Amino acid sequence: MGEAERPLRVMADSNIIIAGVLKPRWFFEFLGHAIRGDFQLVLAPQTVAEVLRWAKVKGGYRRGAVEFFLAACRFELAPAPSTEEVQANADLVRDATDIPVALSAIKARPDYLVTNDEDFHSEKTEVALKKQGVQVMRVGMFLAEVMGWKSWELEAIRLREWAATLPPGLIP
Repeated sequence: MGEAERPLRVMADSNIIIAGVLKPRWFFEFLGHAIRGDFQLVLAPQTVAEVLRWAKVKGGYRRGAVEFFLAACRFELAPAPSTEEVQANADLVRDATDIPVALSAIKARPDYLVTNDEDFHSEKTEVALKKQGVQVMRVGMFLAEVMGWKSWELEAIRLREWAATLPPGLIP
């Protein structure tokens, strides 16, 4: 497969997956694109661990939704950084718990890192990741600029609730 045929590779942070399970809004639509294979989803080992830990604590439909998503999207697991790499890059991201995710993104070299975590959107972190070939985007911007969503389509679901999407009796 040549470079022109290479599938789009998109890394998501845990906040994208968790928000996608909680509300049927932009994050949920991002998860749908991943399940349909519109891009190759890439996840850091820490992201998978965080999402599974959250799902276990929350339980119920949230746990089932996370487990279904992870099974259905056939994600690529990014390489994990070593403890030494994390320590050597202590100033890469404001929140030290995000450093392993950023380093996994650098190692995996996805086309985009989609996250709404403000720590990834500081100018210093965005510039450092871009120098390594990783473009950081918020989910709404990704849907518009990369997936081709129109502004009216994004606005139509910006505040959507489960009650508007599910039959009566199935509202979580």
